[in-house]
Amino acid sequence: MSKVALRNRRVSSGMHRHQHLNIIGPRFVMTRAHRIASVAAQPTGNELVMALFREVLDRPIPRDVIEATARQKDFMRRIRADGGRGARDLLANEGILLLSGKYDAALIAALEIPPVPGGDFISHRVTTNAERAIAAVHGVVLASD
Repeated sequence: MSKVALRNRRVSSGMHRHQHLNIIGPRFVMTRAHRIASVAAQPTGNELVMALFREVLDRPIPRDVIEATARQKDFMRRIRADGGRGARDLLANEGILLLSGKYDAALIAALEIPPVPGGDFISHRVTTNAERAIAAVHGVVLASD
């Protein structure tokens, strides 16, 4: 099952008004069943969101997908650092940056990750010391290996 926003659909002009994904393709669709299953198998909101960002690296994830995944009203709480208990801090301990297109645009550009729309998020696994240094310059401290 996929949640597709109206902006990512087109409606045919025929009698039945069938709906299709936009000709340019979906912004976000998890197409591999094992990825969906591994995310959905998580028992808590934090673990659901963390699994989503682990499975979908270097690809913008819209807010509505995060909301649907977290299954709670305050879904953005799962993304925050939250004193070491939130997904952002826990993923940083694994060497994964969780970045906002709105607030982390400079870091996204410095890491040469494709631009992320303002309300979307992206996760990126830091693999080099150069990336670690870039993150540190932008105030993001990752756990030591």
